[in-house]
Amino acid sequence: MRPYTLTVGVRCPARAEDGSTWIEISREALLHNLALFKSLAGSGTAVLAVVKANAYGHGLEQVAPLCADGGVAMLGVHSAQEVRAARRAAPGTAVLAMGYLTPSEVQAEVGPDVHVLLSSAAVLETLAAHARRLGRPIPVHLKVDTGTHRQGVAPEEVVPLEGIPIKYIRASGFPGSISMKMVPFLLNLLIGSLQSLLILLRFRPGIIVGTGGYVSAPV
Repeated sequence: MRPYTLTVGVRCPARAEDGSTWIEISREALLHNLALFKSLAGSGTAVLAVVKANAYGHGLEQVAPLCADGGVAMLGVHSAQEVRAARRAAPGTAVLAMGYLTPSEVQAEVGPDVHVLLSSAAVLETLAAHARRLGRPIPVHLKVDTGTHRQGVAPEEVVPLEGIPIKYIRASGFPGSISMKMVPFLLNLLIGSLQSLLILLRFRPGIIVGTGGYVSAPV
């Protein structure tokens, strides 16, 4: 058996120090999987390959060029260091910085082929200042926090900026077991259902889209 880096045609240290453990990845299998995802997404949909965390331990320098060869539109990474590594590994393929970048990192790394995940008003201000320095727009992708509370802009901060009317309803997660916690859950479910009914009667939508999660239950 050979180290996976030799399998994909790039020579670099891949074995553990004792030489007993390594990972093998088939170039053909990876490209096949990419082609499958692209076919499922459709010809009009761009595919982003996430290669952060050293391509989840598979080797960013090895996997990124394979993804580029497979026709992905963009590579997703986390840090400024990974932005640089992805651009070296797959020049010509756009990169999306999914993590937080400091103002100095934005100035050093962000350009037409490096997109940024916009997750706060502070990041927006930093990007706006950098765009003014460059004298051109900067491509950004808006991340909305839908409940994980890890990263992203709250929906109530984003939707009004786009001029989209928004209404809120009462909702809460299922307790997970039969207990006294069921009482507020059922109360919120009843109130949320009534609120949803009033909203539907008022707006009379032609189509309703449920995105999943407990907030969709009353609707």
